[in-house]
Amino acid sequence: MMQLVGGWRGRQRVMFAGVATIGFVLAFSLLEIDRSEYLDAARNLKRLVLCYFVGFAVAWVALSVLAWRLWRGGADGGKRWAAGAAILLVALLARLIVLQTTSPQLSDDIWRYVHDGSQLYDGGNPYKYPPSVLDFGAPALYRLKATPHAELVTIYQPVSQWVFVVGYKIYFESSRFNGLWDPVGDRSMRLLFILFDMLVIGVLLRRLKLDGRSPWWAALYAWHPLAITEIAGSGHQDVIGIALLMCAMMFADPKRATQGRGLIAGACFAGALAVKPVVAPLALLFAWSLRRRPGAMLSGFAGTILALTAAYLPFLLWDPGFGGMIETIQRFVGAWEFNGSLHAMLTHSWWAGFEPLLTKLRADALLLAVVGLIVLVCLWRDFDLWRSTMIFFFAALLLTSTAHPWYLLWVLAMLPVHFNRAAWVWSLTISWSYVVLRDVGQWDLPVWVGFAEYVPVYVMLFLALRNRPAGEPESAVASG
Repeated sequence: MMQLVGGWRGRQRVMFAGVATIGFVLAFSLLEIDRSEYLDAARNLKRLVLCYFVGFAVAWVALSVLAWRLWRGGADGGKRWAAGAAILLVALLARLIVLQTTSPQLSDDIWRYVHDGSQLYDGGNPYKYPPSVLDFGAPALYRLKATPHAELVTIYQPVSQWVFVVGYKIYFESSRFNGLWDPVGDRSMRLLFILFDMLVIGVLLRRLKLDGRSPWWAALYAWHPLAITEIAGSGHQDVIGIALLMCAMMFADPKRATQGRGLIAGACFAGALAVKPVVAPLALLFAWSLRRRPGAMLSGFAGTILALTAAYLPFLLWDPGFGGMIETIQRFVGAWEFNGSLHAMLTHSWWAGFEPLLTKLRADALLLAVVGLIVLVCLWRDFDLWRSTMIFFFAALLLTSTAHPWYLLWVLAMLPVHFNRAAWVWSLTISWSYVVLRDVGQWDLPVWVGFAEYVPVYVMLFLALRNRPAGEPESAVASG
């Protein structure tokens, strides 16, 4: 009989994790089956959030049991293709159930994606006008009038815009045949994001195979409730950048790098950069990893420049360029804060009678310098690209002023390759920040929730740094 993860007990853990994942998905989905209005998101929001917390915790515990077995050295004694097929099948089934039975309720970002896609599809520049000044012809877009920041031009980068227009094209064409399947345009967009998410899982399986490790590590991302709800449920565009970045990391593997692979890696990295500019510091890590392959490094640089030019130049030459987007970015950077940890401690007065230690601008500069220092440490320690990337995103998110749950997907996608216990704990506790949704119209996170979320994370970091062997980083590969 096939040994999935170290014998019968290993198979029990796999089954437990898979059943818990599907159970969470079904519980999350059943809340919406009896809705009378598709867009009536606030009516059952409190019940939804409570169910989300409970189901999320059960699925996370099940996956933690699997992670513990893998961490302890569970053997992969069966056929890799069977394990990979099982991981992909459960992941795809869970995402399709959420796609078919739910509407985005944990976030309203997707309505901006639909708006931007519709503008570009109709020949308009999504960077020219904010939704608040437009007359919507499509019924899907009226919702944007009531969403926050409708007075601002879009903040999303060019590669995201090209994906949005494909998603809107799918919606437009499908509505001609069956308008009931996607009446407001979000489902087509989320379906497209699911395809990117399956690409992420496929890359993980390939990376684990090359490393000679158990494919079941990939289930920690593929079956994680955070990935399922934030992509298939809410439909966050971060998955586009994650998929492109992981493809770039695969092609930039220094053991197999060639000029052709370097060119593809550069193009993929540019794509990720044109989704989330926050990945820019990783260019230094990519270049360092290819320092012994100068031909691949130079072709990677050329691929990056060419791809960035192709992505940005059409919008740059299209009136009014990126002026509105830059203004929106400045507004967000200057004012937006949510669910930060160290940044919040530096810029807020937590106790009566005490003044904030730093202004937001000074805290931003200080913590940005810390992130830069961490990147330099990764170079000095000569960590591999996957480990360095995971450390970069984990540190950046811990030090940022805004840490939405879907931001952690950038870290979660790296954990199957370089498992980190503190980041894994955070993949549970960050979901608690959704407690703000229980009071519709308010976006103030109670202080006690912040402490409950972050104290376990920092405790795990402290214990890992205290107990790690000499010369071994906390993010060391968990041998599977």
